[in-house]
Amino acid sequence: MRSYAALRSLLLAMLLGCALAAPASAYAAAPTGATHHAGAARPAVVAGPAPTTRLTSVAPTRVIDTRTGLGGPKGAVAAGSTTTVQVGGKGGVPTSGVAAVVLNITVAGSASSGYLIAYATGATRPGTSNITFAAGQAVANQSVTPVDASGRVSVYLSTSTQFFADASGYYATGGSYHPVTPTRLLDTRKTHTVAAGSTTTVPVTGVAGVPSSGVGAVVLNITVVAPATSGYLIAYPAGAARPSSSNVNFAAGRAAVGTTFARVGSGGAVSIYTSATTHLLVDIAGWLPTTADYTGVTPVRLVDTRSGTGAPKARVPAGGSLTVQITGAGGVPTSGINAVELGITAVGPSAGGYLTTYPAGGSRPGSSTLNYVQGQAVANSVTAKVGAGGRVTIFSSAETDLLVDVQGYFRYPLTGVVSSWGAGSSGQLGNGTSPDSSSTPVRVSALSGVTGIAAGEATGYALRADGTVWAWGDGGAGELGDGGSLDGSNLTSVPRQVVGLTGVTAVAAGYFSGYALRGDGTVWAWGNGFHGELGNGSGNSSSTPTQVTGLTRIVEISAGWDTAYALASDGSVWAWGDGYYGQIPGTTEGSATPVKISGISNVTSIVGGGRSVLALTSDTGVWVWGDNSVGQLALNSPDPYVTVPTRIPGYTADAVAASGVDGYAIRGGGVSAQGQGTGGGIGYGSTADSRVPQSVLNVSGVLSIAASDNSAYARMSNGTVAAWGDNSYGQLGSAGPADSASTPVVVTGISGATAIAAGGSSAYAITP
Repeated sequence: MRSYAALRSLLLAMLLGCALAAPASAYAAAPTGATHHAGAARPAVVAGPAPTTRLTSVAPTRVIDTRTGLGGPKGAVAAGSTTTVQVGGKGGVPTSGVAAVVLNITVAGSASSGYLIAYATGATRPGTSNITFAAGQAVANQSVTPVDASGRVSVYLSTSTQFFADASGYYATGGSYHPVTPTRLLDTRKTHTVAAGSTTTVPVTGVAGVPSSGVGAVVLNITVVAPATSGYLIAYPAGAARPSSSNVNFAAGRAAVGTTFARVGSGGAVSIYTSATTHLLVDIAGWLPTTADYTGVTPVRLVDTRSGTGAPKARVPAGGSLTVQITGAGGVPTSGINAVELGITAVGPSAGGYLTTYPAGGSRPGSSTLNYVQGQAVANSVTAKVGAGGRVTIFSSAETDLLVDVQGYFRYPLTGVVSSWGAGSSGQLGNGTSPDSSSTPVRVSALSGVTGIAAGEATGYALRADGTVWAWGDGGAGELGDGGSLDGSNLTSVPRQVVGLTGVTAVAAGYFSGYALRGDGTVWAWGNGFHGELGNGSGNSSSTPTQVTGLTRIVEISAGWDTAYALASDGSVWAWGDGYYGQIPGTTEGSATPVKISGISNVTSIVGGGRSVLALTSDTGVWVWGDNSVGQLALNSPDPYVTVPTRIPGYTADAVAASGVDGYAIRGGGVSAQGQGTGGGIGYGSTADSRVPQSVLNVSGVLSIAASDNSAYARMSNGTVAAWGDNSYGQLGSAGPADSASTPVVVTGISGATAIAAGGSSAYAITP
């Protein structure tokens, strides 16, 4: 196969009259990541600020705590009193234009039983409760609560107690969430006792201000009252098979409550299964249309530490944390995910305490998800923003088992456009002209509604919300996927649609090839096939997409220069194409059809960069194999090739990325890098090579990385992009020095970035 590489290089050099540029880049995602892959071309992870019409997640922020006097009175509030809580203007919630806020409210230390009602200040207090509690009981529940024009919420308590509340997100006025006056849909105390093992079906459309059609999900507050024994409750779409995950866990004789974003089933109804004899109260607080950014799924258990499902079979220690892979699991897509709706349960804690859920890679906030008492099972729903690698982290103050169930997910905006900068002579800037380069970001022409991006050597790719793929730049080997000529003459500076592809959920790119993952779990490829990188059994190139042979249930794709990778839903990795440098363990000849990689399992992210491979496993370990000629695998080894998957000793990460000569990892919001230092590509203030990880200077709150040749990029939590390394074509943006930078600089003209990619000497970002 090596002769094909030489032939391809010679052919392009002759046809285009120029030497080949440096190899294509890597793309890594965090937060959004990671089930997201990073590699010479990665599917985009869309993350960052959400538009005003959708859910905007914020880092959990405590807005009131009567135990300390934060945000309100200090001391237990009086029975029958109402406390006004200012939420707008705190923790990233705007002071105006907010329809509702996502709050986690906790009651603690009540001398008698009672209830709590949260509602918009100035509105009539509804006759429904958010929390019902017993004397001395600490109870938490999530509430999606409307606010007044000043961003205020009123909290009524029927009995004297302490309470505190944490804000984790908001919906803008005129957005996709439609609050209704909280209305009780069911109260069996007035009619009958619900039998153990029975299912109650509750109509939720056409009532309480909810339309009779076009409703995708409803926000319900479900309470069990006086259960005869300990047990649990499961809410799910009417007509669907009952899942195994629970929404509310309860103890005998004690009221318990839980909020759920319930997907609407047949007949516009939700079914509620109860394992024990009890009374049920069901209140509705709002609804989301089928066109909303929220998509409900049939609840799926992602983690059960009792059985070892999705995590080690071990209790979370006191003061310990568990990081959970969200994207690419339980029906959640691998990219474009802003936040997820989870049901989290603490089972059998060793002492009283609390859980805190927050984005992986971020700092643990001073807020709580739920409070528990020793020995009990306590559950709560949480709207959790996903962090680096598409994960969330759950901290527990006491030793406990954890259950984590996914109920649905929130997407990022579907209205992004693409900005580009750097080299452009082959049309890869996509702005309708072919300048040699541009250090000022320009807009890719005629594209909107973009949800994902990827980059080849001189070709850009965009995935639109309608599931179509568009390409621009060099198509000499068919990498535009437009059915054009394979003679090296096919170039365009205006995006063209990749033919025959619909229902695409992710895109990736190799050196001269493109890849698409469809919603049915199949993978499609086009472009250069000389090394078998199309995965269809031939060594031929194709200017139209062909299906990669034998792959199903794929959740992630990535590519290096001439090798492609797919991550299956069972955590296995498949590879095809060039294998000369050990990219496909077991062969140096490569393979024109996918080969299952042995020696590694439970993979959550796979990254192809040049001829190197990096993978993350469910325990956040980093595994590597392939080209190590300049130390890019961080093994501190002189071996030029690593031919079997090898774990980097004592090293963990939230997300990984790779270029042809460097490796990168997001660790706690910062970045470490190793490999070739030429041009400053490692970003640690030096141009010297390093075979051990070095800290990239002056970056924090990093959500994703893209890398290409000797240039790298970091997307920050504030929506800006930092860049370092080679700047020969202006790929660091106009803020960069003329030649290179060994420490990061901020790319001018980019704000609100939700994804980044890099290829050759060009860079791309999705912006609002």
